[in-house]
Amino acid sequence: MVYASTQAHSSIEKGARVAGYKHVRLVDVDENFALNTTALAQAIEKDVASGLTPVFVVSALGTTGTGAVDPIDAIGELARRYGLWHHVDAAWAGNAMICPEHRFHQGKLENVDSYTFNPHKWLFTNFDCNVFWVADRKPLLDALSFPATLSSK
Repeated sequence: MVYASTQAHSSIEKGARVAGYKHVRLVDVDENFALNTTALAQAIEKDVASGLTPVFVVSALGTTGTGAVDPIDAIGELARRYGLWHHVDAAWAGNAMICPEHRFHQGKLENVDSYTFNPHKWLFTNFDCNVFWVADRKPLLDALSFPATLSSK
């Protein structure tokens, strides 16, 4: 199971399906259009009880439609509790986080496994400039490596 808010960018659901995930649950939002953490916890519990396997959750730092910021720290705590990968989609507003006065929006990020933002949206770089950060790069490097027998060295 993959979880994101109903306000998440459509690329989240499309990417999850391309990666082979059959179940993507779009979770309700609160009055500020941010992901409702109570609804997220209930959805995870329901899915586990139904025999489904929760895998990852996506928090938005500035949704495309409303600019909503999900409660990243609270979602991160739920991700740790249930053993989920926690990705922050900061494609739109992540560029503002270079300014110290805006960093409070993203929280501490201590329970975040990956984070993306797009400099081409605000920072005058060429299209398509994207940044992808991972807390632990070993699984990523392992997935993209190949055996020494295939090396050209």
